[in-house]
Amino acid sequence: MHITCWKDVCNKAAEAAKNLPLVIASQYADMKPNNGPCKLLGIVIEANSDYDEESLPVYRVQLQDGRKVNVTEEELTCSDTDGLESLFAGVSMTFGLARIFGEWVGPSHLMDEADEATKANFLVAAHGSIEAKRAALA
Repeated sequence: MHITCWKDVCNKAAEAAKNLPLVIASQYADMKPNNGPCKLLGIVIEANSDYDEESLPVYRVQLQDGRKVNVTEEELTCSDTDGLESLFAGVSMTFGLARIFGEWVGPSHLMDEADEATKANFLVAAHGSIEAKRAALA
């Protein structure tokens, strides 16, 4: 598979995790009322006023009552620990690799400002990290 965008790497990891039995187990006071089973809808990639896309991955989930909320990795648990680890590895490694590749705050910063060779190497490394993690969990 040829990855042309770092967002594709994150979205591929999220798509593979859509059926995980996720549970919000937040310790944040404003999120505690949402604690309970939820369904992964995807990854929030664009920045907004509530958080910075570059700081950490944010996941969009749907609660059992139909409401949709955004959560971070530390707020999610799952009985399928391998599946959850695979999701987090695919997404977090992409964010972390951007920092490893230089003075980049995150993947958007790298893709906006790096030279073409750095961008290409980053995308290959991100895809390779996910495939290696999947193989280790298989």
